[in-house]
Amino acid sequence: MNVSEFNLLYLSVGSGHLLAAQALAQALRREQPGAAVNVFDPLERTFPLFPGLANLGLSWTARFGGRLYAERWRRGDARIIGWAARLPFLLRSLAEGKGAVTAATHVFALRMALARRERAGGGRIYGVVTDFGLHGYWPVQGVDGYFVAHADLALELERRGFAPEKIYASGIPLRLDFEDPGEWVPGRSGGPLRVAVLAGGHNSGAYTGGLRWVEQMLAALPLDPLDVRFTVVAGSRARLLEGLQKLSKTTRFELYPRGLVGDMAGLMRSHDLLLAKPGGLSVAEALACGLPLFCLRAGSGQESANAAFLARYGLWVDASTPELAAQAISRAARDPGWLRELSIKARKLGRPFSAKSAADVLLQGAA
Repeated sequence: MNVSEFNLLYLSVGSGHLLAAQALAQALRREQPGAAVNVFDPLERTFPLFPGLANLGLSWTARFGGRLYAERWRRGDARIIGWAARLPFLLRSLAEGKGAVTAATHVFALRMALARRERAGGGRIYGVVTDFGLHGYWPVQGVDGYFVAHADLALELERRGFAPEKIYASGIPLRLDFEDPGEWVPGRSGGPLRVAVLAGGHNSGAYTGGLRWVEQMLAALPLDPLDVRFTVVAGSRARLLEGLQKLSKTTRFELYPRGLVGDMAGLMRSHDLLLAKPGGLSVAEALACGLPLFCLRAGSGQESANAAFLARYGLWVDASTPELAAQAISRAARDPGWLRELSIKARKLGRPFSAKSAADVLLQGAA
């Protein structure tokens, strides 16, 4: 091994970019003890307020972007991004940690790394696509390789002119606790149906559901209270968590509110189905656990692409309204064969060792 230093770049837009970078860092440190692994948001180094503003923008886009955002996401106009990524005062944020190998989980950070290499030299640069659809900004010429969520995306990158030998269908990098523990049973294991609901995350600005949505879903649920129980994750939304705690004392169903969850793999493995927005990371985590994902209303762009991917493989379940969610949950409780079939399909698509697969390629690039 000639080089043992890596830059893992992300942008603080949602949580998926950060968590994928952190997962890669975990795998690199395990596979190559002593390696220097730098994980950072290059824009946050220059603009400390960037994470807050970025997630506010994400929230507004999810609520009001609609068709216009979907069209821009699909087509992509890289001219402005390419120009901004070359600004000298931004590139200074990459001066520290001149790793020979760089992986970026956002296209803007990827373009910054390429511009930096043009000016100061450096080693290999890889892109990490954290959704199950490709926006118009991919691929970027000059990149040494891409990690994608599924073979479908590899074929799409190839169709767009990227060299197939440089595309790795590793899966979206997941934290190491998602690696296969060797024990998995499809479908329900008996007792009440266990439903996990993701109503928020680390950066939950794009989530548009709230306490009223949960109340309406429970009111529409045609099940006996003994047939189902819920764990509702509020993430960083303190007011939602407080409201859920009050609701848990008055609803006829068992409801367990949670804030931020450190062990998402454990949460998913202990439930029979997941109710969540189809973000790239949520989809990848659920598939790795063989957990059927019932989709809340998908936002424009990447979330809609993720939902379309699930639909192609017979895994899309519409839970976009409280009433539809209640119907889907009721069917899952009453039709264990259907839930088992969804679980098996999810498991076949899952990539629990995605971070290791990607880390192995990065380590080869550093050799």
